[in-house]
Amino acid sequence: MPGEASAPGGSAAPGGSAGPKPDPAAHPLAGEVVAWAGEAADAVAGMGRPEAAEAIRAELGRTRSGAATVVVVGEKKRGKSSLINALVGRRGLLPVDEDVATSVHLVLRYAEEPTAWVSDAESPTGREIPLTDIGEYAALDPLTGQARRRGVTGVEVGLPDPLLAKGMAVVDTPGVGGLVSGHAEITLATLARADALVFVVNGSSELTASECRFLEQATERIATVLFVLTQTDKYPGWRQVLDRNRTLIATHAPRYTGAPWFAVSSREKLDAAAERAAGDGQLADTLLASSGFPALEAALVSQVAARAGALRLTNVLTVTRPPLAQLAAERAEDLRSLNRDPTLVAEVTRRQQQLKALADQGAGWRGTLTGDVKALDREIRREYQRRVNKLRSLADRKIAEGGADVLRELPGDLEAGVQGIWMDLETMLRRRITEIVRELGRTFDADGFGGVGVELAMPDGLRALPSGAAGAAGTGGGPSVADQVERAVTSVGIGALFAKATAFVIGGIAAPVAAGFGIWALITRQRKNREEVVRARGDARRYVNDVIAAIQTEVPSALQDALDRAVSDIQRRVAAELEQTRRRLEQQLAEHRQNLKAAEEELTRRRAVVQREIDTLTALNSRADSLAAQLAVHQ
Repeated sequence: MPGEASAPGGSAAPGGSAGPKPDPAAHPLAGEVVAWAGEAADAVAGMGRPEAAEAIRAELGRTRSGAATVVVVGEKKRGKSSLINALVGRRGLLPVDEDVATSVHLVLRYAEEPTAWVSDAESPTGREIPLTDIGEYAALDPLTGQARRRGVTGVEVGLPDPLLAKGMAVVDTPGVGGLVSGHAEITLATLARADALVFVVNGSSELTASECRFLEQATERIATVLFVLTQTDKYPGWRQVLDRNRTLIATHAPRYTGAPWFAVSSREKLDAAAERAAGDGQLADTLLASSGFPALEAALVSQVAARAGALRLTNVLTVTRPPLAQLAAERAEDLRSLNRDPTLVAEVTRRQQQLKALADQGAGWRGTLTGDVKALDREIRREYQRRVNKLRSLADRKIAEGGADVLRELPGDLEAGVQGIWMDLETMLRRRITEIVRELGRTFDADGFGGVGVELAMPDGLRALPSGAAGAAGTGGGPSVADQVERAVTSVGIGALFAKATAFVIGGIAAPVAAGFGIWALITRQRKNREEVVRARGDARRYVNDVIAAIQTEVPSALQDALDRAVSDIQRRVAAELEQTRRRLEQQLAEHRQNLKAAEEELTRRRAVVQREIDTLTALNSRADSLAAQLAVHQ
């Protein structure tokens, strides 16, 4: 049975519903964490921190609506689209004979009613389309290899599917034929934002070298992967293929050696749904068990949805604990003041002087910020140049080695390559700026210092490929590179056929003469066709140079603009943080001096109030420690 391979050793669409609403009990600690965070939000609001309470409640909102992101990857013709259709129980939802367009982000989410939305140049915020039109907007034309609709950036599909309702969003990716250049690059970039990877192969043959190389790269970006071997009903020898694939994974991507494998039949899963709808429950149960899907779906829920839930709950702890700790420290200082601690005045005064010096001189934190940003600038530009060089190298190799089909894919690969580079740079910039801000906060004892939003908007000059793309793609502007190569190869075949046919028809003494004529025609045509191939590849290289030139023109200035905005934002936030801290210290000092003059009866009453707040904060912090330890066990 396909299910035997289950283990190696044993947001809503725009305008749609509110999105997936997983049961809070889906994670064993969800209820406890949500209750604790609600109490913490009320406590910090009551102690004068309404902005912190708002941030906590916003994070809680994300635990209720967030869906685990599952990215589905596979070579062409591996059964990827059929697998997704079977997972959501909808035959024909995604076209199985056409690949997802390189530039399209295709997402399936939970919705109370079936709906589909497309985002493109005409409707950047999205518009609703019929489910039957998904292929029209998201797929490649199988004849031309080009997107059916230009300018489409995303298609979101909402379905009332029980698997999606458990808190998952499924992202379909372009078939990574050969896993070269653009397709693999944009898929790898997508993985940086995923919770799990579903890697699809089929029972026809073992993993290819390009698939193994892709997995080697993927291990750097994502920890959770589920391998799915499809079409078990079509290939009787799938078990031998599965065993060989496990060996290849252990060699080329050892991090995934323990990852589970699931052997499935999408056809049997969809047939089971059809039989159930027709009223034959017994046959439906038999087909479903044979399909292998129950084990796969259970793993997606337990290993992905549940894990994502743990991550979201951990984020709640991360957001909530700093204000609790800060308030606890402040209330401890208040209690010292109410107890008339004689050393408190000197401590607060010294802290005031340190902050004033830091703000006045500016050399300390500004110098740190400048050095960190310069280092980031060098790092991100190195990564950018490395990726551009890699894109050029892959394109050059494709031009040199490829035939008509490969060259026809060149514009799409370059487009995806540019998008992949952009997504990686944006992710890298956001992560490193967050690290810089966190470290800078420690300079002036503000571990809870807020992050900085970094936006790296793609320049208009990169939203469309240079005009040479049309010629290269065969969509206009004369014969495409692929057309020229294809015509050359076809003509060679015709020349050879003509020579053989002439010799056969004439026969006898005249045959050598006819054969000579055929050979002469063949040699002449071959020479001409070789010239056409050389010329076509030259055009393709010039097109690649145009694309690279556009990247080199647009990206550096966009990176510089993003860094400048981030630095300006950081400087404003630091100045505001220093000013807020200075005022808090002045207020603390004034209150302490007032306490020194207050009557003992008044101090006793206020001590009781502060002590109750300290007890509340201590209990909340203690529960946070316990929940963090339990979440580490339940990841």
